[in-house]
Amino acid sequence: MGSRYESLYPEPVQVFSNLMRVWDAFSDSRVFGEEGLTSYKEWLRIHIGVSAYILETRLAEMGKKKAVGFTGWVEYEMDAQDDWNRVTVALARFAEYSNIGGNRTGGFGVTKFVDN
Repeated sequence: MGSRYESLYPEPVQVFSNLMRVWDAFSDSRVFGEEGLTSYKEWLRIHIGVSAYILETRLAEMGKKKAVGFTGWVEYEMDAQDDWNRVTVALARFAEYSNIGGNRTGGFGVTKFVDN
């Protein structure tokens, strides 16, 4: 955020920490807070990874503005069965309703959760 360059890869720490911030922004009380977010990011760095993906970048024209994004799918794998694992699954499901990343109201960041 704050960069003119957007991420063109759904890196798990970025994706799930963004979803946690959105969750907190719209919940009645801050469920996670900054301390929880810091702890969660560390957990993500250790316990989640991308196991497979097929992605393709796309240019979207919105009137005079242009944006580059991607389409495709990504598969994440977690190696822990704990509370943060359950939070991550809940946030992945939440992503279907909230979308991910920048310009969510413009239709960017659309996701579909599939549990294997």
